[in-house]
Amino acid sequence: MAKRTFWTTVGYGAGLASSLYVQRRVRRVMRLVAPPEVFGSVGARGEAIVGRVRGVGDTVAGAVREGRAAMRETEQELRGAAAHPTPRRARHHRRGSASR
Repeated sequence: MAKRTFWTTVGYGAGLASSLYVQRRVRRVMRLVAPPEVFGSVGARGEAIVGRVRGVGDTVAGAVREGRAAMRETEQELRGAAAHPTPRRARHHRRGSASR
């Protein structure tokens, strides 16, 4: 189990490091190739997109919180019902008699 955790962490770290490297590399090439006006407008659009994505992330996080709260409430209700079961009527079946 420790090996799996270690290699999973190494994988996440490698993925994060490579994505940061690529992001920096792309920005550097954009600064060299694109005129300043284009770079500025792309940067502004990128910030707007990031803002929208964060808004969606906040909405999803809120939905997850709400779902977890509902789950906890339902779990408490079920545990309360399991702690105090209601008696059931016994069903007696006769052998050889079929419903007709």
